[in-house]
This record gives sequence, C-alpha cells and structure tokens, in this order.
Amino acid sequence: MSNAKTAWAGLLAILAVSVTACTPTQHGQAQPPTDSPSSANHAPSADPSTDTTGAEDQLARTDPCSLLSADELHEYGSFRDSNPAEIGEARACEFVRDRSGSQIESLAFVTGIRETTGVSEAIDQGMGIRNTETNGRKLAQIPDSLGCTIAIGVTDSSRVDVVVNTTLTTEQACEIADELAAVVEPKLPKG
Repeated sequence: MSNAKTAWAGLLAILAVSVTACTPTQHGQAQPPTDSPSSANHAPSADPSTDTTGAEDQLARTDPCSLLSADELHEYGSFRDSNPAEIGEARACEFVRDRSGSQIESLAFVTGIRETTGVSEAIDQGMGIRNTETNGRKLAQIPDSLGCTIAIGVTDSSRVDVVVNTTLTTEQACEIADELAAVVEPKLPKG
C-alpha cells in the first residue's frame, strides 16, 4: 500500500512540474470571479464570442473539469474521478488512469486554464515548440521528457493547456495530446 501512495505522490509531483514549467514565473494567485450569481455556470456558451472581453469572462467561468469527460477518455483506459487543482497559476483538473493491479503504462491528463498567460508565452522544455493554428486559434505543442502539452489560445493573453504525462514515448504523448486538444478546443470561447 505504501508503494501505491509513493507512486501517486510522485505522479502528482510530475504533473505539477509539467504544468508549472510551461509558464513564466508570476506573482500572486488567480482568483475566481465573484461578481455575479451566474458565475456558478461554469460551461462556456455553445456559440463562443469573438469579443476578447467576452471570451475572458467566459474563460473565467469555465470549470477545467468540464473540458473532458470519462466518456471522452474511455479509449485511453479507466480513469479515476477528476480532481480539481490549482497548479501554478492555472486552475486545473487532473485525470489519472487507474492502474490497480496492472503493469500498464502510467498515464495522466491535466486541463489547465491560464487566464493571464497566452500561447506566445509557452516555454520550451528542451525539445522545441511547434506553433500551429486551427479554427482561428494559435496552438503550441510543447514536448518534454515526461509527456507533451498542447497550449490552446483563447485570447492573446489567455490559454488552456492540455497536458499528457506518461511513461509512453514523447511522440505517443504528443499524439494523445493532439487528440485531446481536438476535443477541448471547440468547448472554448474565442477572443
């Protein structure tokens, strides 16, 4: 049992390093909006706004755990319940594959909402950054030795990160990250 706790603590430490490593050092804490009772509705509207202020407001109300579901992750295995977290400046949600009694590869996903850091501020983790664009959004693929991150631009100064941490190869991690980013991107507001 202590080996399982040690492995879980190690995986969470890796997730924290991966998510915080993709952003410059920022001081202070991100605060959730408290200006209206409607902030309890965390899902962005079905017709994303192209207004920057509207996109920022919608992103501030978005629950990072609403960006992926168990159904959308089923082809990658069985996942424990999502865990909301704050990792660095990101409001995040962690999904960890259940490995109970199994020798399968370790696999965990994080969706992280960064309200003050844009795609252009992504940091190279030693393996380069591949910048692309899809559906009018800037994207950055950021591979590293622990997996791969796809940063999806919402506005010039905000983004959502889809992080894959795994014992699979970096190439495989980036393939999975690309697939999950394609699921997350349409759910995001546009600014």
